[in-house]
Amino acid sequence: MSERRCVCSFLVCLTSFFCSKSWSKGSITYGNIQFLNEPQLDGAGSQWVDFSYLTKKESGRFLLVADVDLRIYPDAKSSTAMLSAGELYVDYHMGSSNLSFGRRILDWDPTEKYWNLGNLNAQRGFNLLEQDQEGIMALRLTRNFSNFRGEIFGSFVHIPQLNPSLSVEEGRIVSSNPWAKLPPRSAGLQGVEIPIYYDLEIPAYKNLLLQPAVGGRVKVDLGKRSWMSAHYAWKPENTLRINATGYYEQDTVERAYVRARPFVNHHQVAGAVFFTQMSENSSFQAGYVNIKPDKKGDDGFKFESLKIQPNYYDEAYARAAIVWDNKISTISLNGIERLKGEVKEEDILGTKPKWKRAVGVYLKHSFNDALGLSGDWKYDTVLKDIVLKQDAWWNIDKHLSLGIGMELIQSPKSYSFWNYVRSNDSFYSSATYSF
Repeated sequence: MSERRCVCSFLVCLTSFFCSKSWSKGSITYGNIQFLNEPQLDGAGSQWVDFSYLTKKESGRFLLVADVDLRIYPDAKSSTAMLSAGELYVDYHMGSSNLSFGRRILDWDPTEKYWNLGNLNAQRGFNLLEQDQEGIMALRLTRNFSNFRGEIFGSFVHIPQLNPSLSVEEGRIVSSNPWAKLPPRSAGLQGVEIPIYYDLEIPAYKNLLLQPAVGGRVKVDLGKRSWMSAHYAWKPENTLRINATGYYEQDTVERAYVRARPFVNHHQVAGAVFFTQMSENSSFQAGYVNIKPDKKGDDGFKFESLKIQPNYYDEAYARAAIVWDNKISTISLNGIERLKGEVKEEDILGTKPKWKRAVGVYLKHSFNDALGLSGDWKYDTVLKDIVLKQDAWWNIDKHLSLGIGMELIQSPKSYSFWNYVRSNDSFYSSATYSF
């Protein structure tokens, strides 16, 4: 009898869930890019098609959220598709507590998103100037008390950031995404350039996906208008690191053979945030974060005569922002300072910090329900990098909207993160059908 009651209770809950309140939005977007220069990536697509779907279903104490995106470049030489699941989780409300399971964005550090740092949350990676994020796959418990809030999470499943995606075709690493960073295609040997043949060694999926993570946050109210928080997480880095090895071949063909294998490395992320609501429409926030990689490497990888390993360095950032928002217009003034994390060596198969000392201004204005524009300007006063993104949109009706925009990048220093995409200046247009 008890088993029948359990089964009946489960069926009632399942039925009520699918008959619950729901909100869903899907869209299909076609976009076209007009590059002002020859893009850094040969064969990259200049046309894209996006499929996006966002749904929220609520039933009693349960909430289901799914936010997924798919992008393809139909005119690219490589047919690589990019898939992103920004959030996909179930939340259960228990009075002053919430328990959620799945991939969910951690809203612990608001300024991380603006500067595209990707330390706590991964980046979607379709376009490096966008601020879309991907959450962490975990079991998460949140508890509200009288004047503070506590959160903890734990996980044994890791979903790494895969975009901008790369693939190997006949010994060449290729991508359809113009923002992807490719390794060198040739190497100098005694004054002669010889081609590099890449062989990607895929590790066991359990080594990539079954990775532990733990973390927590405490948020304390400082009156009605202010709060302060501190957080810590030990988790896999969102992007995979790569070891590579190889040798010089000349028996059948003269080339450099390089074998590469990705692996997961953990890091510690510790930070603090202060926020205050200065007026009805304005706020101030400041934060500090320290990132410390574990530097364990991939012990199972066997090196040959050529040895390429990633560089490990600690990073620390101080950030601040003033935001003014009246729901029609938004203005934010932002600043960031990298306190440590100097890159002393070139990381051929890795990445670099994006900013040294930078300021940013973001503007958004809606003229009415149909017409609006936005602009984002970032300037690094040390590296002299300038990153500019502007957009305008017109919602013709509830289903159809048109958009135009431009992206401009200036990066004079060869060791800057943005240097490899400095030729990606472009104008673009898009048409979106929503359903």
